[in-house]
Amino acid sequence: YQRRVHGLLVYLKHTPPPTPTQEEEVLAAFSEDEDDDDEDDDNSKNGSDGESVSFSPTLSSRHAPGHTLNRAKAGTMPTNAWCEAEAASFSVRMADYTRLKRKAPAEGPLLELAAVDLFSCPKKLDHVCQRMALPDETNHFLVVNIQIPSYEPSNPIWGEKQGDGPGHSLICHFRIPAALRQELPTHTTGARLLLHRLLTASAHPHPTEIYDRFKIIGTLANVAELNFGGTLNKLVESYNAKPVLTRPQHSFHHGDRYLEIDVNVHDFSYLARKSLGSFTSKLDAIVADLGFVLEGQAEEELPEMILGCLRLSKPNFRSAPRF
Repeated sequence: YQRRVHGLLVYLKHTPPPTPTQEEEVLAAFSEDEDDDDEDDDNSKNGSDGESVSFSPTLSSRHAPGHTLNRAKAGTMPTNAWCEAEAASFSVRMADYTRLKRKAPAEGPLLELAAVDLFSCPKKLDHVCQRMALPDETNHFLVVNIQIPSYEPSNPIWGEKQGDGPGHSLICHFRIPAALRQELPTHTTGARLLLHRLLTASAHPHPTEIYDRFKIIGTLANVAELNFGGTLNKLVESYNAKPVLTRPQHSFHHGDRYLEIDVNVHDFSYLARKSLGSFTSKLDAIVADLGFVLEGQAEEELPEMILGCLRLSKPNFRSAPRF
């Protein structure tokens, strides 16, 4: 140890001082690190209730989106790919839902699907936008980060509950068109009214009122070729294409040009986790359409529309790159 310290002192003594250019480069590097640290400290202000995640220093602090899965043509089902889904493939509440409980194929989507990624991770990735670049440098985005566990759920009767551990993050970037963003404040009814409330919720004293309207509709598009068998077929028949409110297992993070929604499947109920675990052996063969909706409750908030939707086709969870 003493020899190492002595060698360092000798090196510093005989090394010329850095040039102004070198000094600027070093200062710039430290400035970037400090910005990242500030963002980590802001988790509580931005609504995250999970612990911060440590990342390998060998990884870039900003991952470029759209490089872990292939982009496919709409309507196709290739391996390890994503594409746009048809909004009309999802049924949502119509304008007369409060009186007639009527649902019909959805209109939309309001937002444009820009990129989809699948990462493996040793722990949940909370507020991933702090460490992942947006798809472009000008537009605003809604980012949905679905945190999927890969470990067995804790038994609800005995044993300590495990709310974090190894898994995957499915990260979906939806571009908010500039024209839509400009017109949202003028809308007083329907899905655009709810979207405006969501995007501006951080400025309101009770944001959970709109946060708790967020729901996901999942549809398996290739059930016939999966050959699930009796029990799994019953699960699919019961829950396929049914909307699920993500509350309270979600958190919202408002940042510069984005709103990120983290859906924490790690904290789903034991039965829900066991049901999802039943599909583990079939994950690489599944073609799933996902639609994201804000629940309309009062008549002036209807009809519902799809905010954004995508098709995830035969994703290779085993080879997903580690974040």
